[in-house]
Amino acid sequence: MKRKILIILMLFLSFTLCIEVQGAVVYEYELSDTGDKNAQGKLSRFMDSLPEEIKNELPDKNSWNFEDYDTAFFSKIIENALKKALKPAIETLCMLLVCVVISAAFHIFADNLSGESLKGIFSLCSSLCFSLSIFASLRSVFLTVESLLSVLSETMMGMIPVMEAVYISSGNLTTATVTSTGVTLMIGFTQTLFSRVLFPAAYSLFILAVCSAVTKNRTVLFMTRMMKGLIIGGMTLIMTLMTFVLSLQSNGAAMADGLAVKTVKFAIGSYIPIVGGGLAESFSVLSSSLNVIRQGSGIVGIAVILIAFLPPFAMILMSRIAIAFSEAISTVLGCESEGELLRECKGICTLLLSISAAAAVMYIIALGIFCKTPLALG
Repeated sequence: MKRKILIILMLFLSFTLCIEVQGAVVYEYELSDTGDKNAQGKLSRFMDSLPEEIKNELPDKNSWNFEDYDTAFFSKIIENALKKALKPAIETLCMLLVCVVISAAFHIFADNLSGESLKGIFSLCSSLCFSLSIFASLRSVFLTVESLLSVLSETMMGMIPVMEAVYISSGNLTTATVTSTGVTLMIGFTQTLFSRVLFPAAYSLFILAVCSAVTKNRTVLFMTRMMKGLIIGGMTLIMTLMTFVLSLQSNGAAMADGLAVKTVKFAIGSYIPIVGGGLAESFSVLSSSLNVIRQGSGIVGIAVILIAFLPPFAMILMSRIAIAFSEAISTVLGCESEGELLRECKGICTLLLSISAAAAVMYIIALGIFCKTPLALG
């Protein structure tokens, strides 16, 4: 009996020693106000506040020329993101494969025992130890998603003053108010998404997956899959509605601002003698310069979001691939409960990937609306 207890303790330590948590990608922002009130000054302040990791990926730390952000630039970002994610993924894969092999040996040892109750105890210990090991990889994914949503929110928070400055300088006062309110609502939703909904739901799904793997209860498995579907559907619907409403409000506000500015231009050109016509035409020149700044600001914002989004997203994706490969190996080795647990963990990674991608797409669409909204002075 002592020998059996010693074997159990040794196997438990073998599992726990394999646990390694990868560090999440975390960026720090310092969006202090420098007093610049014009659009170009706001954009320069935003770029100065970016973390060094993001600045180093930009073509020029002080460049907001949209011609620098071509296909080669974005291809390089994707390549660098995959390179950074490769090493953590290999480490996760090696750790999971070691756990799968030890678990298979554990099952072989349990099958040679005579008592059914003792076999059940060994199988339970194997599943619980394996759950501890896989939790280390999932916890790393949770932290990465948390930092990803945080940096996306901080990026859009820094873009709000730039968008307001462009709109106000071009006479889009109503559009500035509507856009600022809409984007702030998006940021608030994203910031509370992980802490209030996604983080507890991910842990709950993992606990249900462990219960399903240990008890082999199909009802619990059905609950986890239904819960994942509801979360993905609900979050995607809310994000879609936010972007749709922002688009409608921005277009309506831009039309109202355009009508007001055209009325002012007509009054100036008609009632101010000699210089009235020239003054009204100067609005078009100002609008053209602001349009260039607006396009540059939008492209820079999208580029920064992609730079901040792709490395963590690649890490989560590679972790999912590692879990999927480990699941296949566990099925080959006959570890059914472990394979079921890995399958559910793969589904949790898919959930986190979907929500992260939806948040990034929501912000990119918001910046696209900013780029396409007509300026009132035009």
